[in-house]
Amino acid sequence: MYAKDFVVITSVLALSLCGCVSETSDNPQSNQSATATESSASSRTSTTTHTPKAKKYHPATANGPARNVPVPDMTSEATKNTESGAAAFAEYYLELINFVVETNNAEPIKPVTTRQCEYCGEALIDAAALGRKLGVWQVGGKHHGKVMDSYKPTKDRASVTIKYWISASTVYREPNKIDSEFEKTGQQEMILDLVYNGRWQVDAISGES
Repeated sequence: MYAKDFVVITSVLALSLCGCVSETSDNPQSNQSATATESSASSRTSTTTHTPKAKKYHPATANGPARNVPVPDMTSEATKNTESGAAAFAEYYLELINFVVETNNAEPIKPVTTRQCEYCGEALIDAAALGRKLGVWQVGGKHHGKVMDSYKPTKDRASVTIKYWISASTVYREPNKIDSEFEKTGQQEMILDLVYNGRWQVDAISGES
């Protein structure tokens, strides 16, 4: 049985993202030195690379959806086939869920989700695609979770229990026009069943009804 409030909130998506100037000199040695300096400076300038500045993140508001939402980064610990690695991966997956809910973009979550996870497909991936198509967006609704337990019943499988709650949220189809509202949920538990195929993937999600 899927975690009820978890399904309700995430399914909201389906209801309706210096330049140097050298002085010249009459002294030949001075000129040569200046030329060498200019050449060196020019060389340094031509090989300097500038990292593009990240665009400023803007959370969703009643006026419009979130913009420039950063994609969560997976930690090195989350790649390990260990109980602690599975726990770190579960935390990462929860961050991905928040990303999907906030952006209606499920692309980052697909590679770490198996096709066997029906809930993941229906309530996250498919719902995000529909939400994008309908043009709805959500303000709030963040999932807050804490890993309570992580164990590996077999070599390449793990089960991680997370206690979580979800912030109140409001869904919009048009600026300042409320489509639906959801209250903050109480604390519940959900279980992520993971499989390891060179990396962890969510194979199923279950929890309180």
